[in-house]
Amino acid sequence: MSDYFGPIDPYVVFPAGALASGAIVLLLNGAVLFSLLALVLAGLLVLFDSWVNRDERAPRRRPARYRHTRW
Repeated sequence: MSDYFGPIDPYVVFPAGALASGAIVLLLNGAVLFSLLALVLAGLLVLFDSWVNRDERAPRRRPARYRHTRW
């Protein structure tokens, strides 16, 4: 994966699958523009879910300097 996207939730399959199957039905009925719109919306939903689940990387910490103590 990249720094911008993370793993995809399994639960996003339900709404994205419903949108994709609706797009197939629209495509079979001849509504090409609406089917493309539904497919793009399903893809954006999956991308948004992957973006939300990305890892937040902690900033790199500099190593602590050695301090000489009297103990």
